[in-house]
Amino acid sequence: MEVKNWTYGEFPEWTEVPDGAQNIPVTGDEPGTFYIPDVEYACVDGISLHLQILIPLTRNEPEKPHPCIVYVQGSGWMKQDCYHSVGRIAKLAELGYVIAIVQYRHSGQAGFPAQIQDARNAVRFMRKNAKTWHVIPDQIILAGSSSGGHTAVFAALAGPEDCTEGGLPFPEAQPPVKRDGVPDREHLSASRLQKGVRVMFDRNQYPGVSAGVRGVIDLYGCVSVRREDDFPTLYPRWQKGGMDTSFLSHIREKDRPGLAERATAVCWIAENTKLPPVFIAHGTKDRVVNTRQSVELYQTLKKCGLPCELHLLCGADHGGPEFWMKRLVDEEDRFLREILSN
Repeated sequence: MEVKNWTYGEFPEWTEVPDGAQNIPVTGDEPGTFYIPDVEYACVDGISLHLQILIPLTRNEPEKPHPCIVYVQGSGWMKQDCYHSVGRIAKLAELGYVIAIVQYRHSGQAGFPAQIQDARNAVRFMRKNAKTWHVIPDQIILAGSSSGGHTAVFAALAGPEDCTEGGLPFPEAQPPVKRDGVPDREHLSASRLQKGVRVMFDRNQYPGVSAGVRGVIDLYGCVSVRREDDFPTLYPRWQKGGMDTSFLSHIREKDRPGLAERATAVCWIAENTKLPPVFIAHGTKDRVVNTRQSVELYQTLKKCGLPCELHLLCGADHGGPEFWMKRLVDEEDRFLREILSN
């Protein structure tokens, strides 16, 4: 055989099959994943933040651009293990999605809404560098698990525009939240204290680049922090150094009434809210994040006419392999393809 710079098409195929060997046919469209670790996407207050990027790969179309899922790894807002889900989320990558797993500033470094700011900058980074990472820039989705679900929902709620300068106004009129059919007077009273409040959901590292997304996947997200049993095994609540107080910049709710509402998703959702479609999945025996959080988010979205889906996993606890089983991954893929085709 001549030694030269062969192209794939002209290179002669081996055809001699020894006795006992097997020929296995392939097409060149078999899916694979290329993993690029620790890509810096921002440096905030001297803190370097990274992405774990997975790119779909086939022999026939190695340069093909794909939709992108910016995925926020949950951690109770504490320090993340951003490598934890690489193997499992590769299942989505093999279906044809670029995945960017987001490291955010944890609550020991910065509290709410720093994590949302970081996720929005991760979206901007992937859009700005779409060609490098084989991304279709107008097909980006936010996703996250647990505290990452909270981050993803809020990062989408903040909208596509940059609000670095003035922040986003907290809604003054909100749909009543009910407990067992009774209006939540405490919630309504606290909401009045929010008048004029603006929340800084952006510290834009990429001026002129949109943070808009086409959809949200929220896996067992802790999207509420205002009720005593929002976290059934976290007690007592609002203690110094606790998960909830650390997230809210070490400020206890009783020291600043209404603070927990600002970090609770349903308090931002009204009939005029603009939000892309939301896919929610939650276990029915979640001991860490009360299942009611996802149910309430779903019901509020439905009431306000916003597109959403809720998938309850019977008997599932907080996270685990159930959330990466084929049936649920296929449901996520179907949801994403529907919204991306519109």
